[in-house]
Amino acid sequence: MQLVGKKYLIILDDVSNFHETLESGSSYDEEMGELIRSRLPKGCGGTVIVTSRDEEVGKQMVGEENLHKLVPLSDKVIWLIFKDSVQKDGTELPTGLETLKYDIVNKCGGLPLATKMLGEIMNKNLRASVNTQQGMQQPTC
Repeated sequence: MQLVGKKYLIILDDVSNFHETLESGSSYDEEMGELIRSRLPKGCGGTVIVTSRDEEVGKQMVGEENLHKLVPLSDKVIWLIFKDSVQKDGTELPTGLETLKYDIVNKCGGLPLATKMLGEIMNKNLRASVNTQQGMQQPTC
């Protein structure tokens, strides 16, 4: 790796059971663990960002002193992200969806990516439903 003297940004997203993977004996896992622990140059402006839902995984990878705990987003912000994802291409929110607001926000747990994905799934399902209904309404020969 030619990172000595260069700035770098490495992001390991949603890491889980990293310590178990390192202990499994797989040569790829051992090489990756060794790279992360000791081979990346230090003091050159490089950064490694690790995200995990498991605090213990984070502690083992970067040490407790380097942990930054993120606070889940508020229900209001989560609802806005969800609605924006559903309506991204002009798709109308179904009537009555507001009554499910609490359940939707609760399921997302303050996580923006989960919220966006749920909204995009609903958008896709709504568009498919509209297309199906339009196909049924067209006269046939």
